[in-house]
Amino acid sequence: MVHNEKDAKGVDQHVVRQQFVTTGASRGDQVSILKGVAAKDVVVTAGQLKLHNGSVVKIDNAVRPADDRSPAPQDR
Repeated sequence: MVHNEKDAKGVDQHVVRQQFVTTGASRGDQVSILKGVAAKDVVVTAGQLKLHNGSVVKIDNAVRPADDRSPAPQDR
């Protein structure tokens, strides 16, 4: 999850921290989250393997994850 914090100079920055969630039912690319995330929380959806708690990140919503209820995976 991403939180806004101020750096040593008082400038706002986006900082991440690991948040465990409880998942529920899934349908295609969609998975329901039962616990651990609130409606307005900002969640990392790409590049999370490179992060650790306290990493400063830049939010770029130019690429949107697929939201397909019936995905058709392709062999590559």
